[in-house]
Order: sequence, then C-alpha cells, then structure tokens
Amino acid sequence: MNNYEIGMIGEEAVALYLGRIGCRILDRNYRTRRGEIDIIFVENEVLVFGEVKTRNSRSEEHTSE
Repeated sequence: MNNYEIGMIGEEAVALYLGRIGCRILDRNYRTRRGEIDIIFVENEVLVFGEVKTRNSRSEEHTSE
C-alpha cells in the first residue's frame, strides 16, 4: 500500500468518526492555490479546518542491531 492510499484510509476513518460524534462535514480535500485542507467541519457551532496525518505502523518500527 502506498502513502496516498494510507492517507485516504486515514481521512475516511476521520470523516466516519466525526459523523458518528455528531459533527457536520462541510467539505473534504478542499483545494486552493495555496494548498489543500483535508476536512472542513462544524462541531458545536465552531467551524474547524482539519489536517489529517496517517502513518503506516511499519514506518514507526525501529530495528536494533
């Protein structure tokens, strides 16, 4: 699985979680000339702009020799 696929899985998991806890998702992967916002949502009347970071568990493994 490549980094893009891992990132998409993470973003989908976040969106599902936010929906379950009652947040209203307004947009995902919103693009501007300056970059991308992964998720925009409303939680308790607060507008939130979110960046999702997903890591492959293998990327944090350390080997000792």
